[in-house]
Amino acid sequence: MDVLILVVLYDVDVFSSETIKSLMIHLDNKSSVINKKIIVFNNGPSKVSVDYNCFEAFDEKNFILENNINNVPLSILYNDVISRYKCDRYAILDHDSVVSEDYIAQLNDESYDICVPRIKSLSDDIIYYPFSDNKIITVDSTLNSKNCYSIGSGLLINKRVTEKLFTTYNNVFDECYALYGVDVTFFKRINKIRDQDIKIICRGELLHSLSRIDAVENRFRQMERALDYGITARRYPSLRRSFGLMREVFTKFFSFRFHQLKYTLVGFFLGAHPRVIKWKRSDEKK
Repeated sequence: MDVLILVVLYDVDVFSSETIKSLMIHLDNKSSVINKKIIVFNNGPSKVSVDYNCFEAFDEKNFILENNINNVPLSILYNDVISRYKCDRYAILDHDSVVSEDYIAQLNDESYDICVPRIKSLSDDIIYYPFSDNKIITVDSTLNSKNCYSIGSGLLINKRVTEKLFTTYNNVFDECYALYGVDVTFFKRINKIRDQDIKIICRGELLHSLSRIDAVENRFRQMERALDYGITARRYPSLRRSFGLMREVFTKFFSFRFHQLKYTLVGFFLGAHPRVIKWKRSDEKK
């Protein structure tokens, strides 16, 4: 099985990435994952380099560093890598995830279509993802494809799933999202094609820095969450979500959170992240 592992860096050196350090521990020459390729995509803000002499199990053919300092929207980045590298399985990781041996073991398992690991917060060692049937999953299990979601880091996707999504949507991830919402809407898409048999399991474990737990909710994160809320209300409408949007607008207005209200409405009326729109316009001019 050909396995591609994508690690997205942002504002961190290759050797400072917890993900890279933990991968190097488990993916040495003795690893059972033979046909492995790691793509390290540096998404800015400045270029990084790598010394291949430091990796015993890798060379320039199966450890590829790509530098792009323009902060590519994650949905576009993921879709681009999946399109350019044809593999049997894709693993998507942020730069601040600590992978475990049991997670690596899932790379060779052919019994599933999508695998999501249990996600523990680095700060408190508590499991926060994945969710299935509105509850946190804490043990190995098969998930309900009609009602499950997790974060993007650690996501394992078989080629069969990417082909189904390409057939239905012309891409794998929804390119109306740039940061927040990229992962959740992936599962919304899976839910929409649920008439096709897609097996989703929870196995393995990751330690990860969770923004909603570990990071300060600054104005940038508030803006991104507000945009995500508005875009999702527009692109994935439902009666419940419509009422939720109205409640969100009134709550933010009467609590004087005009900054967040502005971006909720921007997301809704544009139907896409402003950075995605800007990126695609600049891409068309090339």
